[in-house]
Amino acid sequence: DKTEKEAVAGTEAKLKEGEAALATKSFLPAIAAFQEADFLAAKTHAVALKQKAKESLAGAQRASEAALRRLKLEAEKATAAKNFAGAVEAYQQAVALDAENKELQVALKQAEGDAAFDKGEVQEALQAYTAGLALEPANQRLMKSKEEVEKLVGAGAKQKEGDAAMKAKDYDAAVQAYKEALQSDNSNEELAKRLRGAEVQQARKEATA
Repeated sequence: DKTEKEAVAGTEAKLKEGEAALATKSFLPAIAAFQEADFLAAKTHAVALKQKAKESLAGAQRASEAALRRLKLEAEKATAAKNFAGAVEAYQQAVALDAENKELQVALKQAEGDAAFDKGEVQEALQAYTAGLALEPANQRLMKSKEEVEKLVGAGAKQKEGDAAMKAKDYDAAVQAYKEALQSDNSNEELAKRLRGAEVQQARKEATA
C-alpha cells in the first residue's frame, strides 16, 4: 500500500544519507540517519531492508567507537610527547563524537590548560583548569596543575609589587616581595636577578645610613 511504499522509500533515502555521511567519517550524522532508517524500516514488511538498516546502524556505531578510541590514543600520545596542541585537537574531535562524555570533556580542559601553560599564558591555563575542576572537582591532576599555575600567578603579582617598590626606592619592601615571589617560582632566574639587585641597593642604602 501507499504507507508501505513511503516507508520503504524513506528507509532507502535515509540509508543513502547515512552511507554518504559515513564515507566522509561524519559518524554522528551517519548514526542519526541510520537510526531513522531503522525506525522507518520497522514500519515495512521488507525483511531484507529491515536487516540492512539494523546492520548499517550497528556498523556506524562500531566505526564511531573505533574512531573515538583512536582519538583518545592520539591525545594520550601527544600529551606524553608534550605536544599539547595536538592533544587539544584530538580531544576536541573526540568530544565532538561523544559530547556527553564527561571524562573526555575533563581531559580536553586539562589539555587546553597544558597548552596554554606551555605558551606562558598562565591566566588562560588557570581558566581551563578551573573549568575542568567544575566538571570533576576531585580530579587530582587538575588540582595539582591549578595549584602550580596559581603559584605562578601569585609570584607574578609579587614580582610586580617588588618592581613598584624598586621604583619607589623602598628596597626593603622590594627584597621582601621578590623573596616571596621566589618561594612560589624558585626556578625563575629573572626573579633571582631582581632579588640580587634589590639586595645590593638595600646594602648600599644601609651603608650610607
